[in-house]
Amino acid sequence: MTEHYYSENPQCEKKFFNIRKRVNNIDLDLITAKGVYSPLQLDKGSLFHIKVIKIKPKDKVLDLGCGYGTVGILLAKIYKDINLHMTDINQRAIECLKENLKRNKVNAVIHQGDGFENIPDKDFDTIIFNPPIHAGLKVCYRLFAEAFEHLKEGGTLQVVLRPKIGGKRLLKKIEEIFGNVEKVSKEGIYAAFIAVKRKNNTENL
Repeated sequence: MTEHYYSENPQCEKKFFNIRKRVNNIDLDLITAKGVYSPLQLDKGSLFHIKVIKIKPKDKVLDLGCGYGTVGILLAKIYKDINLHMTDINQRAIECLKENLKRNKVNAVIHQGDGFENIPDKDFDTIIFNPPIHAGLKVCYRLFAEAFEHLKEGGTLQVVLRPKIGGKRLLKKIEEIFGNVEKVSKEGIYAAFIAVKRKNNTENL
């Protein structure tokens, strides 16, 4: 099987890179590496998503599949009082994340594992997610279902998709699980969607 970023232990050469960029008037200093998602430049879909994510003060937020930390770090700098959790299956990404949190002076609870396997909390207000479509639809579907289980009632799953690359099937599955999904915004090849966990959604699982 070809290795991709949704791997626990990347076997490719461990080569590190540095990205320094100003985003939304925020200076980022990030370490990245081969074997993680988008190691040479900040992911355009994530940068678009940051502009339209809906978060309330003091929300408990999970950056699911956080990679080396772009989205979570920016969210923590924009919404300074959120309770931020970040998780990724990729150990190399987590290694970069730990350094990036220090460099950018951001606090977060770090979880390393496949989806929610090491996350007992089931009271998140918001889960932010860029689905790993290259890992396959079954992986994405499972993570949608796990996200539903780990949100509090009224909590939201907020995703960024490329509609022409598996987007329609991913949206269909989100609607099947949550009973709702709404387009928030679109920019170029990317679109952002939000689904709300409501009391009567549980019958959809």
